Amino acid sequence: MPDLAKIEGDEIVIRMPIATIPVAVNAGWAAHKVDTPVRVDDPRAFAKEMLHTLNAEQDDRGGNTLVMDIMDQAINGAIEFGAGEVITEEEAEKLAASFQNENRP
Repeated sequence: MPDLAKIEGDEIVIRMPIATIPVAVNAGWAAHKVDTPVRVDDPRAFAKEMLHTLNAEQDDRGGNTLVMDIMDQAINGAIEFGAGEVITEEEAEKLAASFQNENRP
């Protein structure tokens, strides 16, 4: 299977070909990752519902979306593999404050 996530220019891009959705749904069910077995007759309509779920803020996730949770997991994985420079919590708080100040109008 080709990589679903790649760097393109200055962005991380995650792609799932819509045509693969019926197979992914069935494979997910067979692997006990999808709770309900379904047949996907309209992959484009199914994809739209997947996007809604991926981008919806979830109260049980502290207002995060599933995409934000995926990014957090990827960040933690990158750190575990040695990416970035470990800093103190104090330095991290100052850095976070500087990012917040940059994004204010």
